Amino acid sequence: MKRLNKQLALVALICAIGIVIGPFSSYAGINEELWSAARDGNTGRVKALLGKGADVNAKDSEGNTALMLAVKGGHGEIIKLLKQHTAVAHPYHDIQRDRPTKAGENVSTMTTETKVSEEVATFSTKTDTGVTAKRQAPAEYDVTYWLNKGACCATYGNHKVAIKYFKKALELDSRNASAHFNQGISYGEIGQYDEALSSINKAIEMYPEKASYSYGRGWVYLLSGDKEKAMEDFKQAAALGNNDARDYLQNTVCVTW
Repeated sequence: MKRLNKQLALVALICAIGIVIGPFSSYAGINEELWSAARDGNTGRVKALLGKGADVNAKDSEGNTALMLAVKGGHGEIIKLLKQHTAVAHPYHDIQRDRPTKAGENVSTMTTETKVSEEVATFSTKTDTGVTAKRQAPAEYDVTYWLNKGACCATYGNHKVAIKYFKKALELDSRNASAHFNQGISYGEIGQYDEALSSINKAIEMYPEKASYSYGRGWVYLLSGDKEKAMEDFKQAAALGNNDARDYLQNTVCVTW
């Protein structure tokens, strides 16, 4: 009888251990599944994984969150979905606003170079007959051309090349705030925080009222580990009307409580 009781106790212990271990083992790869679903554009799977408690702020081996992977893939619905569950949204969507191809568009099947907008500047000249005609300026002399190339490379995670293109834009127009800001975000993505803050500060000096610039700097501060300064920038961005900053501050309050 004593032996039977010991056996029953052992079975009960094993069951108890199974109850404790089971949930943890099932969650072991849930974040990896979320990254994969976000990368592949599987909206249904993303919803299911969020319902199971996947961590939207978890980063893969390359430092990408599920939201970043969705942005790189151009999966608009997933971007919206993840933003609702993410404590702080990546400022990529602000970067995209100055270029024809936005994050919500499905461009995942296009390569970095073929996706780049080939818009070039036009200028007027008078023909021999006195008629004014418009001609295209060479692409390498157009700021928009380099901004588009840089933004496209940044979207696909090639930040070192993106920085090179943003520098090309700044060589043509050193007062281009968008180029300074975008360059700063890319510097932040590769961990060069001093360069990132220097670039974004130049953009903010030119347009202190632009909420997305304050939000972007807050993102860089957050990446660098300076949460105090990040909070200051998010508050500033929220006051200027940035919804992502407001969401972050509200979520932070909720977590605190």
